[in-house]
Amino acid sequence: MRDEEFTAILNFESSKTGKTLQEFLEGRAAESSKLSEEHKEFYLNLEEFIMRGGKRLRPIAFIMAYKGVNGSLDEKIYLPSISIELLHNATLIHDDIMDHDTMRRGGPTFHTKYAQLYTGITHDPADFGLSVGIIGGNTLFNLGVEAILKSSFENDKKLKALKFYTEGFREVIEGVFLESIMAIRRFSDENEYLTMIRLKTSSLFEKGILMGASLAGADKSVLDALSKYAICTGQAFQIQDDILGVFGMEEVTGKPSDSDIKEGKMTLLTIKLLEACTQAEKDKINKIYGNRKATEKDIEYLRKLLIEKNVLEYCRKLSLKLSEEAVKHLESVKDSITSDVKEFFTKLSEFVIARKK
Repeated sequence: MRDEEFTAILNFESSKTGKTLQEFLEGRAAESSKLSEEHKEFYLNLEEFIMRGGKRLRPIAFIMAYKGVNGSLDEKIYLPSISIELLHNATLIHDDIMDHDTMRRGGPTFHTKYAQLYTGITHDPADFGLSVGIIGGNTLFNLGVEAILKSSFENDKKLKALKFYTEGFREVIEGVFLESIMAIRRFSDENEYLTMIRLKTSSLFEKGILMGASLAGADKSVLDALSKYAICTGQAFQIQDDILGVFGMEEVTGKPSDSDIKEGKMTLLTIKLLEACTQAEKDKINKIYGNRKATEKDIEYLRKLLIEKNVLEYCRKLSLKLSEEAVKHLESVKDSITSDVKEFFTKLSEFVIARKK
């Protein structure tokens, strides 16, 4: 598949899912206006947060998995496909609270936005913002369930999709908890890291693909192969995300390139750097990681070390290896999914490690 064709599919399906998301949330906002204007504003603010940006890779993969197994697309797949994007954004809102982030996709995080909106109205706007952020994340999770239930698929297929949906949410929670524990204990290894990102990152990508394929009636062998493909692709995606979190350009990624370091996240970069350094270097590194007052000089010191110790190169190679493994899993079901979708998923695995945002 040529780059232009792949990009055209991404753009077209992103537009379609975006329109479906917008209509769904605007419908919910209109319905909630019967309660109060504040309720209506709440749903419109959730809409603004989601429509601000994002790659929509999860719902697009959901749609393409359906097409690959079904043999063609039909309009009824778009409503349930947004469930995985709603769930993804639910986790982003809660992640931003946990990470104390104030910016997301070039704008204020959801809880920060409500703190700003209610400054001068409540005595503690920051606390109010956190409360509404928790509510906002919970709401998007519930709306994802609604999107599946309101779709026009048979009830047994919707039940299978809901099973994958709830499994995905559970695994994300388990992954985020593991990530938090890893940051507190300040040590980990590559295997634990890969487990953590399989849960935290790969899970929603994987479950979206499995939901789409199951709605099309895929058998167990197809679901198993697609699951392995999605896990490897999701892990490759997260390693690249970690790299961009330290070496990315803020004006491109929409997030500060020092936030992962200041939050003390145990990314693969961190783990491998600590393994490669002397005790004296480790002592200095540990004074920077997790230090919200770390200076730009401190951050540059770590970036330089990551390059000099070949950690950046190691992470890039592992991301590439995972991407290649993902494509191999597709080969085992090449006769069970359409060739155009197989080519799309192959290109997608290549795309996630080459992206700059």
